Amino acid sequence: MKRVSPFLLSIASGLLFSAGWPASGFPLLLMTAFVPLFFAEKKITETGGFLTAVKVWLISYIAFFIWNLLTTWWVYNSSPEGAVMAVVFNSLFMSWAYYLAYLTKKKLGEKAGAWAFVLYWLGFEYLHMNWDLSWPWLTLGNGFAAFPEWVQWYEYTGAGGGSLWILIMNLLLFRLIQKFSWQKAIPSILLLLFPFAASLFRYYTYKEAGKPVTVAVIQPNVDPWNEKFDQNSQEQQFLRLLSLTEEVADSSTDYIVFPETALPFGFWNFQKDSLPEFITLRQVLTDYLPKAKMILGVSYLEIFTPNYPSEIPISAVRYGDSEKYYEDYNSVVQIDTTGFIPIYHKSKLVPGPEAFPFARYLMPFQQKLFGNLGGMIGNLGRQKERTVFTAPDDKTMGIGPIICYESIYGEFVTEYVRNGAKLLFIVTNDGW
Repeated sequence: MKRVSPFLLSIASGLLFSAGWPASGFPLLLMTAFVPLFFAEKKITETGGFLTAVKVWLISYIAFFIWNLLTTWWVYNSSPEGAVMAVVFNSLFMSWAYYLAYLTKKKLGEKAGAWAFVLYWLGFEYLHMNWDLSWPWLTLGNGFAAFPEWVQWYEYTGAGGGSLWILIMNLLLFRLIQKFSWQKAIPSILLLLFPFAASLFRYYTYKEAGKPVTVAVIQPNVDPWNEKFDQNSQEQQFLRLLSLTEEVADSSTDYIVFPETALPFGFWNFQKDSLPEFITLRQVLTDYLPKAKMILGVSYLEIFTPNYPSEIPISAVRYGDSEKYYEDYNSVVQIDTTGFIPIYHKSKLVPGPEAFPFARYLMPFQQKLFGNLGGMIGNLGRQKERTVFTAPDDKTMGIGPIICYESIYGEFVTEYVRNGAKLLFIVTNDGW
């Protein structure tokens, strides 16, 4: 390590993070990914000289930039600007957490710095889950997503438990490489193996309870750039959904799950009971699949007339020249043979495309300004509670409708279960 430049070591860290990340990575590499960065920092601080602190921050930013770039480049396919913002700023947030730990170590010593590194990083991940610039895709604990049998204890800790495991293992490995001894190695080996053993035991001894459910998942291969939101293809897309349903669903099917925005063009709340597509789907169920329920994503528009300006949310848009306002939602509905249509509105919105970050605080006059201009464009509405759908023939079978990006928020998804969900559906448009 002494002959390798800090710059190359930071690149090595970035590559290890990327090589350990799902879907094709091997997550045990994450247990080592910080180690080259630790050695790069050590080399810089021992050398000293001008701008030492800046150099430490810079090598951390390089490592995290490589990690973000190689694992989230695909955002570019849906939003080039969003991809640039996500990679640049997420790397910056990570580097700040690392840099604060460095400053603490410089001030309070090696041991305090190690604890600070763990606490600052976990604090950063928690904050990143709960603010308007939330982008927790690279929460360290998510690195085991392709190996659920390794982390069954997440039911108690969430993904944050995996992050803690990875951080501590990196610190222990760094310490061992510098000065190996079996006295130090044995606790490290136990810390690595015990969570594996406990999780594998839980995984292979767990027995499912309750009755089985038959589900047909429909995910048509729709081009999201040139076809999905082209009004001329709306009827063709709907017919494709019906055709695929006919291929895979039968009399034993309990649920048919369509993608996010399966009906991509918005309809008004007062049209819900008379929408032709809903009537057609209900007729298909009545004639051929009376046991089944359909879960599908829609674009939903709701008109309301609150007491302006005190009750107008920033996501509301004026309806033409009238005094009415409306909200646009990314939603999920359930269709069955009855006339009742429950609906859930996406609540964890993607910063930028779906929600304007810190709008209420960055624009103190937004209510007046955007109210006069007709509302805030590109800012979807959301709901506070997690709606659970129930079947008309079995009220005990609660369904948690999760929309795309919401699925990476563990505590958020748990709210569905607390509200009675026995089955979780992630409704997403994989065409992106």
